[in-house]
Amino acid sequence: MVQLHVSAKIIKGMRKELEKNYRENFLPTISRQEGFCACYLLTDVEGTDCCEILISFDSESSREKWVTSDDHQAVWPEIKKCLVDIMDIRFDVIAGSTVLDV
Repeated sequence: MVQLHVSAKIIKGMRKELEKNYRENFLPTISRQEGFCACYLLTDVEGTDCCEILISFDSESSREKWVTSDDHQAVWPEIKKCLVDIMDIRFDVIAGSTVLDV
């Protein structure tokens, strides 16, 4: 399994649009992709403009298929327009456990 961590800052006044686009468009689209495992939008509990999107796929090749898909090209720009200072890093998942879903 691979996990992509996307860290960013939410543009002032765009938090509600980000959350709406994530729930209504991005999450339903990414979740139907081959090899999809999980995706979470995280915001700072302190209420700052920091956020992370955690995306898990069963393999790097599945993640790469998603990134080059027409679906990704359709939904990612709507998320990206709400964010600045975007950085991402990929991880191989060595071990883990899931106890609840959001």
